[in-house]
Amino acid sequence: MINEELLQLLLSILDSDYQLDAHYVRSKGWCVVPVESGSHFDESDIQKIANAIDASHYDKLNAFLLDIAEEVPKYVFFDSTVRGLQEFNQKCAHFNYAICPDDLSFLIVCTTYDYFMIAGSQRFVESVLGSGIQTCREEFDRFAEDEPAVLQQIASRYKEISAS
Repeated sequence: MINEELLQLLLSILDSDYQLDAHYVRSKGWCVVPVESGSHFDESDIQKIANAIDASHYDKLNAFLLDIAEEVPKYVFFDSTVRGLQEFNQKCAHFNYAICPDDLSFLIVCTTYDYFMIAGSQRFVESVLGSGIQTCREEFDRFAEDEPAVLQQIASRYKEISAS
């Protein structure tokens, strides 16, 4: 059964371009880092995400469809394991989704625009990224240089509004 309260909170903090509200990010003390990605997660991403979530002691994740699409699950509740993430990725890689635990202590926004975003505490974000935030931001900057200007704007936006 879909968690309507959580969905409404997500819709209030994500705009129509799947960007997080700056006030909300600052109020939570979150770091937000965009990561280059062609189809949500590759196997390395899945392993790092599963490890970070396991260390945070979450068993299940919610995934909410951010598009209007027929024949696509509007809500997926799945295990926060490698297998669960692989199954989610296989089913949902061609659509925009927001993934989070019930308490919204972190958020992963999967987009169809060749990137996903990790948002949460610095510790959680660095755990998912497998390296420092600055290093990953620089990697995304290099990727965004050759892409549409919107990706450069996204990179700049989250440097400005994030806790670190």
